[in-house]
Amino acid sequence: DPIWTYNTTQKADIACKVDTVTNFSDRAVIFNRTYYYKNTRVSFAIEGVFEPRERPADKMRIGMPGGPVEGWEELLYLSQNNMCGVFKVMLENPVVGTWFDLRVKNSSVEKGPDKNCSDNFKTHTTTSRRLYNSTCQSILIPTKNTSYVRWKA
Repeated sequence: DPIWTYNTTQKADIACKVDTVTNFSDRAVIFNRTYYYKNTRVSFAIEGVFEPRERPADKMRIGMPGGPVEGWEELLYLSQNNMCGVFKVMLENPVVGTWFDLRVKNSSVEKGPDKNCSDNFKTHTTTSRRLYNSTCQSILIPTKNTSYVRWKA
């Protein structure tokens, strides 16, 4: 089930950000992150390695598969039905920045995040913007018009 960034505090010119998991284990996850950056479809693979000392595994180092650590993603809140989560994203290399994302699984994105998830997200920010709208679903269809660049700030 693809995972959409529904709202974010990230100050980048992106829209329709979605993560699609391609491989998952107890230690790591590999997923494709796709979004529009200035109307260009951007897609790239990310490897997340879970912190071995973190139980439950709520924090992971992120970067290109097999590459150096570029930052961290930490799950701060997960809804009871596992359909919505609040994440803190901290990038260190090559882009530096910290922001919060409210992410929703594709199967429930049209109804939006549940109230508890939205309320938790609001405790981390005073301003945010919505990245998801119903036209974003078309980004899940691969096209030849895709750029495979790394982090865009």
